[in-house]
Order: sequence, then structure tokens, then C-alpha cells
Amino acid sequence: MMNNLYQPMNAEIVEIIEESPMIKTFVVAPETAFGFQTGQIRGVDLAWEGEAPFTPSSSPSRTDRIDITIMKAGRMTGRLHECRRGQAIGLRGPYGRGYPIDDFAGKEIYIIGGGVGLAPFGPSS
Repeated sequence: MMNNLYQPMNAEIVEIIEESPMIKTFVVAPETAFGFQTGQIRGVDLAWEGEAPFTPSSSPSRTDRIDITIMKAGRMTGRLHECRRGQAIGLRGPYGRGYPIDDFAGKEIYIIGGGVGLAPFGPSS
């Protein structure tokens, strides 16, 4: 059974890693298995606060949790930085087509990114 990508999936923040004073990685456990492809985004929903899109910083091979690295830069990211372990959130998506990873096998590629957008390029959890 496929999840409705427009309907938020219930999830819980199970760990928060402070990468720097302005950057945190949220380890989130959805109530049901989920998936995404490299290059897709997930909407993170805080009830009555809003929603914002983020690229997961964990491996798409994990279906029991998702890591999302977020820099505090505005109202919504500020609200997310106020969250604590055990906080209920919603996950929407995944959105986007993802990268054709299989097409890159055996080829040399260059990946360019900057700022917090580099988090998804980090080592897989």
C-alpha cells in the first residue's frame, strides 16, 4: 500500500544532533515505513506552525528513520530548532524525481553544492 504523498505521515523526533549553534540534524522516526530517492525532498510539518521542504541527509536505504539537517534561518526553521526529542511532526512527500544514480555507475561525476545544502552529500548513516 502506497502512502498519499500529500497527506502528512505522523513521525517523532527521536534524536537531535547539534552540528553547530545554527545547524541541527533531526533524526525522525515515522510511524510506518517510508522511502525516498537521492535528490528528492520531504516536507516537514509542525502542526499549526507551517511546513518547509528539506532534502534528507540520511541514506535512502533506511526506511525506519530519516535524518534532516536544518540551518536556523527563518521563522519555520527557528520553530524547528525549538523542537525537543519526542516532538510529534508530520512528513510529507517525497517530492521530485530524484537523481538517476544507476546512470552514473562506473562514470566520473562532479557534484557541486554549498552551504547547508552540502549535508545530503555527507556520509550515509
